[in-house]
Amino acid sequence: ERNVLSRTARHDATFLLGNIAPELYPVLGELFPKFGYLGSPDAYSAANTARHLETIESLGQLGGPKLLVLTLNDDNIAYLPQHVAQPTQLILPAIQRAGFDGYVVRYWLTGDLDPGTAFLAKASWRLDATPHDVLKSRIEAICGNTAVDHALTAFQLLDKLTSKNTPTFPWGFPVASVMRSYFLKSDPPSPRVVETLRAYENITDHLKAAHDASTDNGKAYLAYFIGRCEFIRKALPLLALTQ
Repeated sequence: ERNVLSRTARHDATFLLGNIAPELYPVLGELFPKFGYLGSPDAYSAANTARHLETIESLGQLGGPKLLVLTLNDDNIAYLPQHVAQPTQLILPAIQRAGFDGYVVRYWLTGDLDPGTAFLAKASWRLDATPHDVLKSRIEAICGNTAVDHALTAFQLLDKLTSKNTPTFPWGFPVASVMRSYFLKSDPPSPRVVETLRAYENITDHLKAAHDASTDNGKAYLAYFIGRCEFIRKALPLLALTQ
């Protein structure tokens, strides 16, 4: 369709591309040099976007506005606790190199966002910022120095687990058709369920140790993340029993 704009009041509007077939990325600059972009290349999750940095750089060929959709909280794994500072650390320099105008964020559960957005806020202005340094400073300010080591370990483990689980671990996705599929299958539960439970147990242990060492003001902050992990540790076995 080459005449879309002729039927609008904005004949000079700029087109933004999105949801592009991966095979087209290398030639987009030749096909649509004046177009822009809005989306997540080759991926819906931050973890997968970080695995396809070469695709982000290929979008630098486009001459229009370019905005990345950065997923801070992926509904593909629904209410599993998540954290994506490590993928974010790779993505931000890549979009700068590709001449992006910026990013927009996508999220699911707002309570989980604090550690990741704390890093994003700092790294957006200083690309040399690291999740370790930013979160260390934040946890010290909220929970006190004695809580830092265990809390940092917990968030680092959560970051690695999030990257491993998304977007291929849809357990708990709160959509009726997806939930029904668990009841209809006769296969045994995926071994990923057991692996994920053990990971959340380890994360919870570190969060509880940080909570015990925290200042009074910081205990409520850590208690939220403890509650999130304890909830999923009960929910996942229940879902596994439906198979």
